[in-house]
Amino acid sequence: MKKPKQNYKLGIGGYSFVSSKGSWVDYKASRFYPVYSEVKMICRQCPPKSFILNEDTSLVFPVDSIGSFKEVELIRNNPIKEVKLTFKKPNCEVHGLYFDKGNGVYVDNFSFRGNSGIPLSNIPFGELKSLGAKENYKLIILSYGLNVVAHDVKNYSWYASSFQKTLNYIKEAFPDASILVMSVGDKSYRAEDGYETEPDIPIFVELQNELHKEVM
Repeated sequence: MKKPKQNYKLGIGGYSFVSSKGSWVDYKASRFYPVYSEVKMICRQCPPKSFILNEDTSLVFPVDSIGSFKEVELIRNNPIKEVKLTFKKPNCEVHGLYFDKGNGVYVDNFSFRGNSGIPLSNIPFGELKSLGAKENYKLIILSYGLNVVAHDVKNYSWYASSFQKTLNYIKEAFPDASILVMSVGDKSYRAEDGYETEPDIPIFVELQNELHKEVM
């Protein structure tokens, strides 16, 4: 899939993938997760009959026209070890797939690396709220900020005000979920006598603590 242009909306994981004709993606089970029984695709703006499942021309999705955000149920109550999507039409905007296997506790790890967490508020609010309700999220863990910490800056008020808005945005989108803000880990710099902890780490940890209190 091609890298999307700037005008495409971000999905819940912070990314958006746009199909081209003939593009495909293949997911295979592992020994840690041997089968799937329920698979859903999150997408936007997919033309009708734009892709097939597991190269089976009788399994064509979506069956209806999608003009906006939607969950497309691909597999339900049917154990399967592989999911391959082959796109017959371009411009299907894919945000990701959910792979489930019956009841239990699920952890969705959205690895939105290399950013401060502030861009999370660019994910459409309605889509976050809809997924939060459908997927029954109970705990949102936010782990951001280490790449924001710089050497001996001291003042991160610019980050505090922006990330506070992001926290409020997430809380409103997931009203039934608890929010846990993980503090940044250690980060070193090279001093004269070796590597030492960045002096701004304790400052930033305290800032995160104060931000979290605002959404408790």
